[in-house]
Amino acid sequence: MRRISEQDDRALIAEIARRDARALERLYERYRTVVYHLAFKVLNSRESADEVVLEVFWQVWRDAERYDAQRGSIGAWLATIARSRAIDALRARRVAPSVEDDAD
Repeated sequence: MRRISEQDDRALIAEIARRDARALERLYERYRTVVYHLAFKVLNSRESADEVVLEVFWQVWRDAERYDAQRGSIGAWLATIARSRAIDALRARRVAPSVEDDAD
């Protein structure tokens, strides 16, 4: 199995910034499991974790040009986005009115 380097990841981010969908697919294949597990750990829900994975990679597609290698690795950047999205989802779940509240 070939070890993936940070340089390979940075090349993918540069390609994604130029709107190369295949580069996004490759990055997704590399990191989807890590992002999913991080989101699942926060949310304890498969469905919610799946949604976070999609949100993370959608944000990567939109914001790839904003990645700053000086601030950390691609993996750390993805983990930060995933954690943030998972916490947002957790907060939304806590403040969402229940169906019973709507009935009153």
